[in-house]
Order: sequence, then structure tokens, then C-alpha cells
Amino acid sequence: YREYSKKDSSRMTFVLSARQLGFSVDDIKQILAEANQKKSPCPTVRRLIDQRLHETEQRFEEMIQLRKRMREAVDKWSSKPNKHPSGDSVCHLIENFTSQENKES
Repeated sequence: YREYSKKDSSRMTFVLSARQLGFSVDDIKQILAEANQKKSPCPTVRRLIDQRLHETEQRFEEMIQLRKRMREAVDKWSSKPNKHPSGDSVCHLIENFTSQENKES
């Protein structure tokens, strides 16, 4: 067993809370470094959470588009026959897949 000081325990709780909000380990190091220098880390926290939110929204949109393409593939492929690989083809389902998104571009 290991005993932690109240400060160490508070820091661990802080780190867990920050991770749950999407802050990276490097973000947390930066925040703690500012706090250790007796500077308010709040401006940095606000800037970083805005960055993490933007990154998360981008990944979310990418996942929505991926899900859309996957559903489209499932629908299109349900009626296609199985084919064996040939010299030029590995899987005709993937190689011949063109999503609506690509057609519109």
C-alpha cells in the first residue's frame, strides 16, 4: 500500500478529471507547470479545451461520414454475388464500390 499526501491525491483527482474532459497528457503537464509557477492556468485551459473540442467535432464528422459509407456499402453489397480473386482483383465489392459522396464530387 502507498499513502499519498493530500496534495498528491488532489493532483491525481485533477488529472483524472482533465482526462475525462479530453485533455492530453501533454496538456495536463502544461497546466500543472503553470499552476506550479503560481500562474493561473485558466486561460490555457480555455484555449486547450477549445482546441480539443474542435478536434473532437472534426473526428465526429469524419465518423458520421464513415458510418454513412459503411451503411451504403452494406446495402449495395447485400445483393452482389461472391467472387473469387483474380489476377487483377482481390475483392470486387471493395474495388467496385463508389459511394454517393464520391459521385457528387
